Amino acid sequence: MVRAADDRDLLLSSVIARGSEGHIPLESPVRSPGDVLAVVAGIDAFPAPCATPLVLLLARSEEPLPPVLGQALATLGARPAPDPERMAVTRDGRFAVHYPGAPRTSGLLSTDRDGNGLPDLVDRVSEALAASRSYLTGRLGYPPPTPDGERLDVFLIDLGHGLEGYAVPRAEAQAPFVVLDGGLAADRVMSATLHQVAHLTLLSMVARAPRWWAEATASYLTLGATGDLKAHEAALRLRVQSPGRGLADDSLLLMEGALLWPLFLAERSGDPNIVRHVWLEMATQGLEAPAATDLVLRRYGQTLADAHREFVAWNQFTGDRDDGQHYSLGRSLPTAALSAAGPQVPFQIETPDPIEPLGSAAYRLPGDGRRGTLDFEVSAEGGRPAADLLIFYHGGTGQPLLVPVV
Repeated sequence: MVRAADDRDLLLSSVIARGSEGHIPLESPVRSPGDVLAVVAGIDAFPAPCATPLVLLLARSEEPLPPVLGQALATLGARPAPDPERMAVTRDGRFAVHYPGAPRTSGLLSTDRDGNGLPDLVDRVSEALAASRSYLTGRLGYPPPTPDGERLDVFLIDLGHGLEGYAVPRAEAQAPFVVLDGGLAADRVMSATLHQVAHLTLLSMVARAPRWWAEATASYLTLGATGDLKAHEAALRLRVQSPGRGLADDSLLLMEGALLWPLFLAERSGDPNIVRHVWLEMATQGLEAPAATDLVLRRYGQTLADAHREFVAWNQFTGDRDDGQHYSLGRSLPTAALSAAGPQVPFQIETPDPIEPLGSAAYRLPGDGRRGTLDFEVSAEGGRPAADLLIFYHGGTGQPLLVPVV
């Protein structure tokens, strides 16, 4: 199933459904990993460049997989074997880059500008791997993606289908590894490499972390290292324009766009370490992501519920509505959806779709200049709804005021 969101948003739950219903035509002989991912997803071009959430869906399934998905996992979980295969070990000895030895006619695998005997892509990926480890472990304090003394294998193969890479988690008899697209453009090497190293770093802390939280954090870390906001534009637009779909939604694009949540946590607290602390609490105390987030937030004088209400408000100050007081990148973010309600009163608002947990809905109530009071009645089926009033002053004078209603 593909739901319209940039016309090709992939829901991971639909993959299991399609597999169970026999709608995945995975034919023999075994296809390449990129083709397998596309067939399993039921799309030719992925909406997001990272396939790790889909790989984790199969590798960390809590229920027995349908046979066709088990076959897909066998392909994705096997280490690629280019024929002929060559290998280059990075200078620090922590990474081994495997690449096809057959000559190429285009791309960075076809050139060797420095004449060192290695394709330019291998050189660039090797540099990106070292930089990724230095940034994540040396600067931010995350653990390395693999234990000291264990080399991380990285495979360069043709993925296609709009994919840049994926990470395969540690299995009982197999160390984790990374697969990157052999057709990566020069300006995408750093982002693609760091993103997958971040995934394995997070998996080394919490092997069964929620897929959305892992993808959101990996995307947040990638943005922090590269500053390439443009690469996340489609995902961020869907996130701020689909507030009713909760943070844990299983859309591939929304998982990436959920990077706004760790970005908010870091900027609101003024401490980028807050995100790592959440992962540490998950790792050391075995807490679920929401409980770990709540525990950490209490050290900063907030609760998860408080923070999420502020998060929803912050998301109204994006794009054209940026006021310079919220996200540091607010002006560059897509403008959040804000539907008009009224102006005749009384009026009733019904959301077109149910609001998921950790989701929201926002409406603009235009003022008419008259003095008076506002009465609100909020009703919901299930959950614990909350409502806030964000007051903007006429002419833009004064700071907007956030007033809790329920």
